[in-house]
Amino acid sequence: MTRLTEANTSAEIGLSRYFRPYTEKRDLLVLVEGDDDVFFWKKILEYAKDKYARIDVHTLKLPDAESHGTETDRKGKRSLMEDVHDLGPSKVVAVDMDYDHIVSGYHSYSARIGHDPCVLHTIYYSMENHKLYPDILQKYVSEITQEEPDFDFDSLVASFSTLIAPFLRLIIIGERKRADNTLNESEKELLSIKGFRADIANLKFTRKDGDKETAAWLEYMNGKYGPLLEKYHTATLSLKEELTASMGISEKDYWKLLQGHTLAGYLLRVLKDIAAEIQERKEKETIEKLTDKSKVRETLKQFRDTSGIGSMKMHEYVKLVFTQRPILSENDPGIPLIRQQIDRIPAK
Repeated sequence: MTRLTEANTSAEIGLSRYFRPYTEKRDLLVLVEGDDDVFFWKKILEYAKDKYARIDVHTLKLPDAESHGTETDRKGKRSLMEDVHDLGPSKVVAVDMDYDHIVSGYHSYSARIGHDPCVLHTIYYSMENHKLYPDILQKYVSEITQEEPDFDFDSLVASFSTLIAPFLRLIIIGERKRADNTLNESEKELLSIKGFRADIANLKFTRKDGDKETAAWLEYMNGKYGPLLEKYHTATLSLKEELTASMGISEKDYWKLLQGHTLAGYLLRVLKDIAAEIQERKEKETIEKLTDKSKVRETLKQFRDTSGIGSMKMHEYVKLVFTQRPILSENDPGIPLIRQQIDRIPAK
């Protein structure tokens, strides 16, 4: 028998594994928080493809206590950090950093993150923050529309970060006090990541009257958080200095510390609006070139199918591209730091 296809019995098939070329490479299983995380970590782990025989990235599945012989998804960071106990050279977990690095006692497992070589983690708040590095936002629009957008994303993100900075510092102070159990009841309700996400959702993006929209949002935010900004003025100034000194993060970089879904909620709206503007113009130009106007519908369908959007709405297509075709920035200093973590996975 010289080839596996020539094996005639199960015994011969079993013996064939001993005649494979010898390799010291091992498989690596990487467990991640959720389905969307799979695409990001697969992209990151391309860096190590030559180091391992195979790399699999999955969400955690555990035996279902109520249904014998089946498994159930146990998604989320807590499940990975608390329910997986057999980590090692061939099995690691990959999680979002959240505020585990800047809020003492944020989680019961916070101390492990950054110290356990079998726990990979993002450098910024979450994987969304890495996928939205300012210089690659233009690439998403190009991927979606096949056209380079005429828009300064770097300035947009810097302005956005500076705008939200005082309020985000207040939210982080709130998370620290929550971990210390020193927030009063009214502050618990007001200083929440979920509530701040709703606040950012109210910040509209528009190329027209942008200053007017920003002023209205600031008026709302100052009305909501003004008393707490005054109460915690000293604490927030101290935090500002701490973030600059310990992490090198200035106000224009605060987007790195913003909860990932909150950041994505705002910036994907921006991408959608800019991409839709380009798409609508290109569709209009396509129609104008037609001599037979009876073929408008057919031509538009063909154009949309060719561009990839098909029957989807623009916000759906933007989300699909962002989720399933993540782009990493060559200028993101966090990516080499994640690769260093991969290099530190134990060899045996």
